[in-house]
Amino acid sequence: MKLGINLVNTDLMRLRAFGPAVHGFLDTIREGHPTTPLLVISSVYCRIHEDTPGPAAPDFSTGKMLFQATGDPAEVAAGKLTLTVIRSELARLTGVRAAEDPNLYYLDGREL
Repeated sequence: MKLGINLVNTDLMRLRAFGPAVHGFLDTIREGHPTTPLLVISSVYCRIHEDTPGPAAPDFSTGKMLFQATGDPAEVAAGKLTLTVIRSELARLTGVRAAEDPNLYYLDGREL
């Protein structure tokens, strides 16, 4: 399971909904596969969204198709997601769940 960049690129949800969504997704997997090893992987590095929330927008200023983050980093305090926030929350959530689920693991995607 990999989570991160698409949520930030689309500015799809806020931190208050992210945790329950991850728990719900993991609960659904565990209903059918209670002991299967499961690795939760966060996003790999993406310069524009490490500390700046989305949404992402196309940027043609260099003559190439690039993207820029259009969110305001100050909005992170109000719950907007960045990759840094998602990695931290995924590590926290999987750590809490791993206390009772010895087959649940977390990997920071930047280590790939």
